[in-house]
Amino acid sequence: MWRLGTVVALQDETATARTIRFEVPDWPGHVAGQHMDVRLTASDGYSAVRSYSIASAPNANEHFEITVERLPDGEVSPYLTQEVMVGDRLELRSDPRDVSRIIALSKASYRKMIQNLAWATGYNVIAIPLAAGTLARWGIILSPAIGAALMSASTVIVAVNAQLLRRVRLTRT
Repeated sequence: MWRLGTVVALQDETATARTIRFEVPDWPGHVAGQHMDVRLTASDGYSAVRSYSIASAPNANEHFEITVERLPDGEVSPYLTQEVMVGDRLELRSDPRDVSRIIALSKASYRKMIQNLAWATGYNVIAIPLAAGTLARWGIILSPAIGAALMSASTVIVAVNAQLLRRVRLTRT
């Protein structure tokens, strides 16, 4: 859930880094190492979202800080390190419960990698020896055209299998 946070303090740490202190009235609190997303939206509707580590210690109040390093070709960091002012309101999102969804996505990605590795290994164990002519003396020959078609099919199967990650349901626990 996106929340509006008000910039309540700015501290320049170096020539290119700034710590920004936010106040968010309905802030649920945070834990050590938690990240927060900042969404900036331009007047033309274009928006950019960047994730930052929360720099302040966990606490129960409605304040927290992030420290941002300006990147020379960044979209968001130049604004946050040079232009944002006390009183500005930014869209913020952070929820420690998102960790369970990230773990679920990681597990699903790992399963897909194993499936794709198994498919590719099986394909190569069979197709490469056939293409090399190891069974030619028994009359089993894989023509280059069929080999190319099988290789293309293998690539498509792996790509389609990877796209099935989009069907993974990431529910909060």
